[in-house]
Amino acid sequence: MTPPFEEQPIWVIFSVILRWRDGMSEVRRLQESLDHAEYMLERSKKMLQEAVRNRRHLESILETLPSGLIVVEGQDAIITIINHRALEIFGWSAEVGVQKPGRSAELNLLSPDGSPFPPDEQPLNRAAMYGEVLLGEEVLIRHADGTVIAAVANAAPLYDGSEITGAVGTFEEITAIKAMQKALERAYSRERRLSVMLQKALLPSIPERMNGLLMASEYRAAYKGDYMGGDFYDIFSPRPGLTGIVIGDASGKGIQGAIRTARTKYTLRAYAYENPYPSSVVERANNTLYAQSGSECFVTVFYGLHNAENGILSFANAGHELPLCLRYSDKKVLELEAAGMALGIRRNNKYVENRIQLQNGDRLLFYTDGTTDARRGTAFYGINRLKRFLAARASESPAEFTGHLVQRLLEFSEGHLQDDIAILMVCAGKYVPRLNTAL
Repeated sequence: MTPPFEEQPIWVIFSVILRWRDGMSEVRRLQESLDHAEYMLERSKKMLQEAVRNRRHLESILETLPSGLIVVEGQDAIITIINHRALEIFGWSAEVGVQKPGRSAELNLLSPDGSPFPPDEQPLNRAAMYGEVLLGEEVLIRHADGTVIAAVANAAPLYDGSEITGAVGTFEEITAIKAMQKALERAYSRERRLSVMLQKALLPSIPERMNGLLMASEYRAAYKGDYMGGDFYDIFSPRPGLTGIVIGDASGKGIQGAIRTARTKYTLRAYAYENPYPSSVVERANNTLYAQSGSECFVTVFYGLHNAENGILSFANAGHELPLCLRYSDKKVLELEAAGMALGIRRNNKYVENRIQLQNGDRLLFYTDGTTDARRGTAFYGINRLKRFLAARASESPAEFTGHLVQRLLEFSEGHLQDDIAILMVCAGKYVPRLNTAL
């Protein structure tokens, strides 16, 4: 029989008290653990609620984006987020219960040429698998009904530390833009063809002879298929025994350049038939072109008038490249100098009229700036090379010379002319062949 508590030995009493104290401590620890667990549970609930609110907020934001957005996770590119705009772009319904794509491989992407995209080359897969960042990738998207639309895709990888966990991609439909581009290309193509036809119509068929002068011309556009520029030349006889010689370059290309060229050409002709002398023709043409176009458009022009009776060439220059004169007697190459501002920039300009006496066999070379501006790397063909070429080929007929000069310019520029070139050669008096000299 156990003795009463008060009769127990003191050490037994102390042992019981200690066990009771330890038990109470354990109870308090359990209570604290329960309180902490309850706190953490409540905190977790709040965090979960906050996360749900944030996700809904994010989803609301994503739904307002004008671009389609898709988020994939894992190297298998499982779609975890796809906004409404993306569903529209890819041709899926947003209705509840309608099967949505589960992987990026199900997006039915085609390459721009219409061939299927290999799975590992699709933008989202490349970002998720290889960590590539892709911007402005053009793709085609095929819908279930067979409709194909054009889109531009961007994609970037998502990281958790240094590990790629997925990718995010945006898609923007550009079907209407591509259709507009094709329409513009067709319009530009029509305008190019029309401008070329107009320009060719404005380049006259130069006669081989006129009033005792032997002549030839060449025209070469800078790039095949591009708009022709405003380079032009003209030969006409305003009065018996007089030959008007014109070369010029109107600002602008295409139809506008052709219109400006036609306006200048026929304005010069009209005034030349009234009073053929250069200073009068150029000054009156300048005022007319300024009145028609203002200072926004301009034309460089050299106009010369050759008198077959005395062999004198009178000329005025409105900002154009200086023509060259090769003397038959001593092979010297002269520049026909006459200062003047381009036509159409300022009203009431005055133009100096100079003269040169031509002898039998003298040659005149008229050209536009594309001739001296022909380039090879950073080097220009330049006026000095042109002078040497002219002097070295004094034995050639005008037609032979102009053809060989174009060929030389193409060789020098390696087939890539920077600007159109127009060339006009006039030989005074009877053509006198000369033994060729080395270049």
